Amino acid sequence: MTRQIPRIAPLQLAANIILFGLSWPIIKIGLEASTPLWFAAARTTLSASTAFILPACLGRVARPHRAD
Repeated sequence: MTRQIPRIAPLQLAANIILFGLSWPIIKIGLEASTPLWFAAARTTLSASTAFILPACLGRVARPHRAD
């Protein structure tokens, strides 16, 4: 009962490592250009808009039922 690792898993791992490594220079540059509060606001706005737009583009928006 050995589970096989999907072929895309190493690529996903590499992408996560690269994105995590790039986040520190981006934070450093962002904090040099703005205050911490504005940088946090921009980061929150970007993540919230991505959380709403990406599922909408993929057609995975789940609307609650009327009873909910």
